[in-house]
Amino acid sequence: MPSLGILLLVIFATIIGLAILAAAIQSLAALADRKKHPPPGRMVNLGTHSLHLHSKGEGSPVVILDAGMASTSLSWAFIQDELAKFTHVCSYDRAGLGWSEPGPKPRTTAQILAELRALLQKSGIPPPYVLVGHSFGAFTVRLFAALHPNEVAGLVFIDGLHPAEWFPASEHQLRGLSRAVRSARRGVWLAALGVPRAVLYLARIGGVNLARRAGLLASGGASRHVESLFLPVSKLPRHLLAVIFSFWSLPKTYQTLADQLEVLPECARQVASATTSFGDLPLIALVASNSRPPRTMSTEEVARLSSQGTLHVASDSGHWIQIDQPSLVIDAIRHVVSAARNASST
Repeated sequence: MPSLGILLLVIFATIIGLAILAAAIQSLAALADRKKHPPPGRMVNLGTHSLHLHSKGEGSPVVILDAGMASTSLSWAFIQDELAKFTHVCSYDRAGLGWSEPGPKPRTTAQILAELRALLQKSGIPPPYVLVGHSFGAFTVRLFAALHPNEVAGLVFIDGLHPAEWFPASEHQLRGLSRAVRSARRGVWLAALGVPRAVLYLARIGGVNLARRAGLLASGGASRHVESLFLPVSKLPRHLLAVIFSFWSLPKTYQTLADQLEVLPECARQVASATTSFGDLPLIALVASNSRPPRTMSTEEVARLSSQGTLHVASDSGHWIQIDQPSLVIDAIRHVVSAARNASST
């Protein structure tokens, strides 16, 4: 009979061997994904890292689409082609998300904004811009307009995050944020072992409920808000699902999410300290009909930051208005672009 020590050694060696095998399979699968799903736009080298920019259409002002915290340029799939029919429109992936490479830390709004402006400058896309921000993307839009008003012709907020939601952050919020960061960091090594890839495969073959349970179990249940990602993904064109799932199979996605969550209160502070008024900029703030009262009230406040600001309630939408009611978002952007053109001609 083998001794207990030898038995434990065999078990340990087996676990290590399986982990190495899983990591190798994940690496090969990720390589295959990169070949199968090349970026639809172009990669722009900023010196420290490269960002993915997807540019379509012609005209001025240029519409810049800034996605939510864990989202990519694909979140604009329902509206970018339509916007390109009447002006130049650009979506992009923030550093570490989608096709973009990870960037310098900390991942504050100031850092994200600096990279966005460098991306536009290196790509030869001059102002003026109509900035469109969904959720966390609203932080970048607000800071951009506050610090570089001469480059901005109009603003559209889509159920945008408000700095007052995270600054100052309560002890309860900080504890929840800490759990979410730990969960995202756990996702880094789980992704390296291919666990999210297996979970997402279940979703692709129709086992969405099983995938949700497996994902929550793997994350320790600390990031239950991530479960909401399954709903908007299910509404996107089917040919995009494999691309989105490949992103969520990569360790860099979870690392970036952790890095962004970690500095969320600081991002809110940066935006709050910089924003005063947007003067008479054309501005439309959209808010989901099912938003909690604080979000609705803060969106009303954003609309009042411009004398030309208006609030629109998306009556048939959840948080992802550009997916639930794309025509509403397209009309809002068209209105702001038209107002910006009229203002520049007078």
